[in-house]
Amino acid sequence: MAKVNVDPGLRLDITCRRGDTFILNTYVNDLDGNPIDTTQFTFKTEVRAYPGSDDIIITDDLFSYETGVDGMLRITVPAADMEVDAGVYAYDVQATDDVSFIVMTWLYGMFTVNQDITQ
Repeated sequence: MAKVNVDPGLRLDITCRRGDTFILNTYVNDLDGNPIDTTQFTFKTEVRAYPGSDDIIITDDLFSYETGVDGMLRITVPAADMEVDAGVYAYDVQATDDVSFIVMTWLYGMFTVNQDITQ
């Protein structure tokens, strides 16, 4: 029996610290290793209690995105918005191509928030 996997998502588990500015710097390439022009995409990210949960821990409007023709994608959340309970959650990053309107999940995985000391 043949199998086809059309899930382009890359699992990337993230660990960050409560109350710190969240910054994820990454570069995105196509299957041939060529940089993807991320300026032609709109992004959406949510952190939820677990996959399929209605309990949103960090809403999409708190994330900001910096993109580049060289494949650069920087995702940030201000420190004040990272004042969430320490714990293990789930997240994903969806990309919508602004030309073809194709929606793809590029990144997904566990989103671990470690407790901070200084408040």
